[in-house]
Amino acid sequence: MASSLRAGAGAERTILVVDDVHLLDAASAAVLAEVAARRLVFVIGVVTLGGQVPEAFTALWSRGQLVTVPIRPLSVEAMEQLIDGLPGVRRDAVTRRRLVEVTGRNPLGLRAMVQMQRGQGLGGRWLEEAGEAVREVVEVVACGGSLAVPLPLRLLEKVVGVEAVDAAEGGGFVRVVDGGGGGSGV
Repeated sequence: MASSLRAGAGAERTILVVDDVHLLDAASAAVLAEVAARRLVFVIGVVTLGGQVPEAFTALWSRGQLVTVPIRPLSVEAMEQLIDGLPGVRRDAVTRRRLVEVTGRNPLGLRAMVQMQRGQGLGGRWLEEAGEAVREVVEVVACGGSLAVPLPLRLLEKVVGVEAVDAAEGGGFVRVVDGGGGGSGV
């Protein structure tokens, strides 16, 4: 593999972009780390927040051969511009503020929410595969809550059950937020 990379690159070093590095199997991560360590390729890898970095990359980092650059959330203004450019999304101040808050100012989170709302893409498939209890939680939150005022957690748990809410939160379909004043909401 090393000779193939050297032959194909000529005088220039190849740049290899790997999205979701945390999803690589151990063998693929080891090969990628090896070609990066030998400086045969310049690797740009993306790891989702909370994703487990493969051991091979951790070794490169500990030897100073890997640089990490955390990607910060977008500014509120940048997120509002993204929201304003989305077709079919309400653009009132309350909706924009709530979308910015719920997504953590992450454009991927915004895209996933919009896709889930439209029943498209991975969000729609995940909801289909999540099971009846999780779908019921999402439906109740969609009907009973709003972007301005979260649905009280205790009420939701009484309607659908604590286990269903836990499963929906664990799957990333809903987010429990501290409502202040001792109450939480979804």
